[in-house]
Amino acid sequence: MNELHSRYGPRGLVILGVPCNQFGHQENCKNDEILRSLNSIKKIADFLNSFDMSCRSRLATLNEKLTALERRIEYIEARVTKGETLT
Repeated sequence: MNELHSRYGPRGLVILGVPCNQFGHQENCKNDEILRSLNSIKKIADFLNSFDMSCRSRLATLNEKLTALERRIEYIEARVTKGETLT
């Protein structure tokens, strides 16, 4: 398992559980428990993905506003440097 994780982990492989002889070649829980856990993980992953997209959208909007402010400041600095009055 460690070899698989070190080899394929960087590519996204995640091992949730491995059946072993300790439990008669089965997971130590019932199938419905495994499915509930996987559904919870999926909900969390979906939330994190939507949160990430929301943050990216907000950051893009903030970046546009900051760029506009930088341009305005550069314009004002250029006018002041030329000795123009600002009205």
